Amino acid sequence: MSKDIIERPHNLATVLAIIENGAASVSETNILALAAAQLAISMMLPNHDPPRLEQGGEHITEQWLLAQKDRHCLWAFRLTADKLIRLSKALNIPERVKTTSGHVFSAIEALALLCTRFRSAGNIYELVLKYDPAQSTISEIINYLSCDLDDRWSHLLDFDYQGILSHENLVTYAEAIHVYSATIWGFLDCMIRQILFGHLYGPIEGRRNDNHLLVERSLLERCQEHATQPDIPGDALPEVWYLQLFGDPAYGATYQICSLFAGLGERTAEEKEWNHQISRPRMSVENRFGEVIAQWPFLNGFWK
Repeated sequence: MSKDIIERPHNLATVLAIIENGAASVSETNILALAAAQLAISMMLPNHDPPRLEQGGEHITEQWLLAQKDRHCLWAFRLTADKLIRLSKALNIPERVKTTSGHVFSAIEALALLCTRFRSAGNIYELVLKYDPAQSTISEIINYLSCDLDDRWSHLLDFDYQGILSHENLVTYAEAIHVYSATIWGFLDCMIRQILFGHLYGPIEGRRNDNHLLVERSLLERCQEHATQPDIPGDALPEVWYLQLFGDPAYGATYQICSLFAGLGERTAEEKEWNHQISRPRMSVENRFGEVIAQWPFLNGFWK
């Protein structure tokens, strides 16, 4: 049997005849079986591009959104219509958003398309059936608005010491999380029960260990400057100056970070109890990351 027939069988009948007559080896038969399947599929489909959903859905406007039931908006955008409108104003999105290619969207349409894209990790073409713009146009406005919002608002998630991570708020968090004599105001790589993202860093290309990322994001320097104990005299020892973050033992122990009692040797009863008490809130709240991903699956779409 010629190599030409194995690699490029001319028709389905030829392929099947070769397999049935035993003229092919096992490896050749595998190749031919795959070719037969491909030919069978190609025979069933018209001789043109694969089928696509027909374009032509709703044009998202404020009036259209307000006419939708809350449960529909929550399913489609994860926000009700009134909250989408309020959010677009709070984020100061221009009433007329123009992409680099010249496509123009209203503020509410641009934000709604961004939200509905982030609520699914599926094919973006699915949005074409539901909403008016073409696939490439939807993709462009999503990328454009994502970058614009990041440029203008990312500082709020970069240790905002004038906002949610102000000194007054850090003291309040420490009082709420207080365990024994610890002065913990937050958790590295997880969050407190009432979800607060105080400091996000990334993305980082490749794989990096925790300590590398801790140094790169300059978090300890921020803590040293802003996360201090109230009413500490100037001659006090450094170990009592600071409020602390709680992290895995891999981060080590510093004036700004504490962790579970670990290492060789038997833990004392007090150490075991402290480990148990501090692990309870930490373990329960780490599941909130999963809840965020469940609400916005696109964030976990690593293949995108």
